[in-house]
Amino acid sequence: MQVLKIFLDNAFPVPLLKVPSAIRCLDLSSSRQKLAVVDEHSTLLVYDVKTSEMLFQEPNANSVAWNTSCEDMLCFSGSNTLNIKASNFPTHQQKLQGFVVGFSGSKIFCLHIYSMSTIEVPQSAPMYQYLDKKMFRLVLIYLRHYLNPFLFNETDRMQLGRLM
Repeated sequence: MQVLKIFLDNAFPVPLLKVPSAIRCLDLSSSRQKLAVVDEHSTLLVYDVKTSEMLFQEPNANSVAWNTSCEDMLCFSGSNTLNIKASNFPTHQQKLQGFVVGFSGSKIFCLHIYSMSTIEVPQSAPMYQYLDKKMFRLVLIYLRHYLNPFLFNETDRMQLGRLM
């Protein structure tokens, strides 16, 4: 199967990359550098668009959405679970019914049957993953540019206060 880029003013599609099986869902990151694909085997595959290299894969996915505010963060749903992945860290999971259709900052948009809902997700899990790897600069950039600090609980805010 091929992923093609289509331009409205051009009759010829541009091939982006080839994937091993049929595509169920896909999303392109806001910088258009990474492509997330959910295939017919319910596997999430994430590719670097320029090199066509597969960056990682995750099982049990039915839908995927990149965070429009944070290039290195995506979420995917499947098996009644919402998975949030920041950078190359392990996924953070929580219960969710439905399909993710959007992700912006700390808000995930989910479609369940005929109802669309917005879910506020705490951003402390990715923050602590960055902290554990001593990626302090990324933590500060992450907080200043992408997130509402009021989404963190008191313990998280105290931890952040020590960094700043």
